[in-house]
Amino acid sequence: MIARLALALVFVLVATLSGQVPAARSTDEAPSARPTDESPPARSTDEAPSARPTGESPPTRPTGESPPAQPAEESAFAQPRLKHDAVSDSWMLSGDFEVPLTRSLEEAVRRGVPLYFVLEFELIRPRWWWTDETVVERSIVYRLAYHALTRQYRLNFDGLTQTWDTLSDATRAMSRVRQWRVFDASVVRPGTRYEARVRLRLDASQLPKPFQVNAITDRDWNPQSEWKDFAFRP
Repeated sequence: MIARLALALVFVLVATLSGQVPAARSTDEAPSARPTDESPPARSTDEAPSARPTGESPPTRPTGESPPAQPAEESAFAQPRLKHDAVSDSWMLSGDFEVPLTRSLEEAVRRGVPLYFVLEFELIRPRWWWTDETVVERSIVYRLAYHALTRQYRLNFDGLTQTWDTLSDATRAMSRVRQWRVFDASVVRPGTRYEARVRLRLDASQLPKPFQVNAITDRDWNPQSEWKDFAFRP
């Protein structure tokens, strides 16, 4: 009888204990976590950002292409200049000028009409207390003519004669004045300021009479030439 009671007490105690203790999770069961081998999605290493590749250089001009041409340099004698010549002790003028030659004059010289041009130089000493003093006046007369027999243009000036095959060559030679002796050094005072001016003009008075009438009313037969002024101090 006592043995049965002890056995029943043991069953009651085991049942009580089994109801209070929760069922243990199986050791083989792992928590539902992200697998360790799985990593967050990353950008592929082969995919590069949208930028210019390091190996790509900015666009350049092809090696065979030359840069745009720069404007041609102006002539060194575009502005007339005076230079002292120690041998002759005089001042020489050099400069480039525009020949006043219109289409009507070109046609006339090709038909055998001679044209006369005058290169004029003046040296003036300004005076505030009186009118300006003209110290030097010099000129050269050019005669331009076409000879049908030789088919050449002749340019006569200062006792010299030059022949040219084309009209452009003849006028180019006339437009380039080099080392023209205009006055002696004794004429000017050292340290004094002077004003010089020079121009190349057509002498319309040397045209044949019918053309002189045209020159009165038509600028094409009497083109005007402007003076080129520059300061001079010996």
